[in-house]
Amino acid sequence: MSKNKHLSQSVQREELFKRIHKKLTLLYGKKKGGYAFDKIRNLLMDFWVRKKKKRVSEKDVILITYGDSIVDGEKNLRLLNDFLVKYLKGTINTVHILPFFPYSSDRGFSVIDYRKVNPQLGDWDDIKKIHENFNLMFGEVINHISSQSEWFKEFLGANPKYRDYFISFESEDAISTSDLSKITRPRTSPLLTRFKTKDGYRYVWTTFSSDQIDLNYHNPDVLIEAIDLLLFYIDKWVDIVRLDAVAFIWKELGTNCVNRKQVHIILKIFRVILKLVAPYVMLLCEVNLPQKENISYFGGGDDESHIIYDFTLPPLLLFSFCKGNAKKLSRWASHLRIRSDLDFIFNFLDSHDGIGLSSVNGILTEREIESMIDTVKKKGGLVSFRRKDGREIPYELNTTWFSALKDDDEELSIRKYLCSIAVALSIDGIPGIYSQSLFGMENDLKKVSRTGIKRDINRSGLDIAKIIEALEDKDSKENRIFTQVTNLIRIRTRQQPFHPAAAQEILYLNNSIFSILRTSGTEKILALHNVSNYVQKIDGKTFKTGKGLDLIGKKEISGEIILEPYQFIWVKSSY
Repeated sequence: MSKNKHLSQSVQREELFKRIHKKLTLLYGKKKGGYAFDKIRNLLMDFWVRKKKKRVSEKDVILITYGDSIVDGEKNLRLLNDFLVKYLKGTINTVHILPFFPYSSDRGFSVIDYRKVNPQLGDWDDIKKIHENFNLMFGEVINHISSQSEWFKEFLGANPKYRDYFISFESEDAISTSDLSKITRPRTSPLLTRFKTKDGYRYVWTTFSSDQIDLNYHNPDVLIEAIDLLLFYIDKWVDIVRLDAVAFIWKELGTNCVNRKQVHIILKIFRVILKLVAPYVMLLCEVNLPQKENISYFGGGDDESHIIYDFTLPPLLLFSFCKGNAKKLSRWASHLRIRSDLDFIFNFLDSHDGIGLSSVNGILTEREIESMIDTVKKKGGLVSFRRKDGREIPYELNTTWFSALKDDDEELSIRKYLCSIAVALSIDGIPGIYSQSLFGMENDLKKVSRTGIKRDINRSGLDIAKIIEALEDKDSKENRIFTQVTNLIRIRTRQQPFHPAAAQEILYLNNSIFSILRTSGTEKILALHNVSNYVQKIDGKTFKTGKGLDLIGKKEISGEIILEPYQFIWVKSSY
């Protein structure tokens, strides 16, 4: 390296350190900010700089799975790796392993120890083994920690170091009724939970459950811990860091305690740190808020999250299939384009949680949301509620994606299901698919009955023997869905117009057909999806590709297009 280049890099590095210092001062003031900066600088100076080739492309498809989504009684991470290598290598390139740490509740999201692998699943060597063939995404549960964690045990024991790691009060009346009513929460359980400490009873802030203790980011030591943990995960081969419930991390009485400006300052600090030590590791913010707030987590375009979840797509797409009409979906998608080619939307349909409803407020009317809820409930789905402005409102639908779309006719159900997945694969962004969705799994109401947890309807482990048996039966529903879904993914990953940054235009050709035109260079793909149970026709003169090849049916397309119920085609052409 030349002397001038080395000097230039040193100047750039110091400039990034100055940016961190400035943001810490803004967050904590001069004294505490300086203290935090000295600690963080020392962490970063000792950290090995990780360089990796930038990898965002049309080939990026993320599988969402628990470490024990595939089960047979053995160490589940090893079994998961064997399944991934045998069935998905070359199809999926990134694996999002949901919390695999020791935990006490919420299927892993109440973490006891952030730095250990749950011994029932395996160890860090098993995580490394998966990384040999796949990019890795896993989460930093940044808002809260388990009541059984060492940090909280030290708090209960009145260790002064941990006194301010959490937010606590001497009385449950410490928060006024007025302030309490302003706090936005995704749950209806009490905000404060009483715990007996060495110094007497304390009422502790618990946004999500009595077992999930919120961390206090007003204390700079908590932020330092979070940054140290980020560096630890980078050292453990992570490619995408999912920041769980990040919008809730800064509490301020008198406000709604969500999406505060301090949250964005913290994210900017994280982003600068990645520029310093791991420029190709990306942040994914889990922010289930209306679209405007969601998009705000990109910051200025290159200074906060790299990726955000698209929580609007699942309920809006489900509504479109319920009504057989894509007009509202098209209108929403036409305004979806992100401001920077450095920012990416993460498109998914179902997940370990449920189908959130908050993001469609203002897009769908209350009556339309209620209609969709009724449809899902009739198919065995459930509804969870949250508290906002002192009242309970529907928060999410608890259902598998297949069950939410299912009709009496299995053939029609499969076609509808595949059509919905084709939308998620073709729309602007990086697609993700939940492990259950690979096989079209249905609602597990028996598990919900056993546990009393609504989200368990879509969190069951898949018995490997039964999965293999189903995949070997060409006529089974699971085989038909798995084969066609993986085929769609492979088609997608070969097409440059499906690059996450490729141009997108929503075409209004027919209210029952969701129509997307993707363009990259001289190539373009017209993706047409019939969301209705009726035959739809389009005059060939009304769309922009002219003649082309349907990548799915391998047929030349020209003139009038006829789409059968729930049929979809991807027409590729060049100019």
